[in-house]
Amino acid sequence: MNVGPKFLLAALRQKIKDEGLCYSSLSEKSGIPLSSIKRHLHNPSLGLDKILLYLNYLNTDLIELANLANQLQHENEQMLTDEQSALFLEHPYLLDFIYMVTSRNLEPKKIAEMYNLTETS
Repeated sequence: MNVGPKFLLAALRQKIKDEGLCYSSLSEKSGIPLSSIKRHLHNPSLGLDKILLYLNYLNTDLIELANLANQLQHENEQMLTDEQSALFLEHPYLLDFIYMVTSRNLEPKKIAEMYNLTETS
């Protein structure tokens, strides 16, 4: 499973919390300006060099961070119940509809217009 930058950053923020630090104390400890820390820890393009720098101050390594990020990502995933799976098996078009709304960020009204759907369809 690939761990996205969103979860790596969340894991980094979690490690800061686990160490009992706040951003200002991390700033004092590391010498990195507080404004930079706030910007870095919410920037999905944060470079590996910066991540490793923070990990050094948090007494951890990249493997531990990746494991935590993987755990956070797994906890965030929404699993289907058996009942939902049966429903989607019987009505696969509902899964397509949910995909369009959640992953493609289309409004239901827009989907209805695109596919000429009526209230009964």
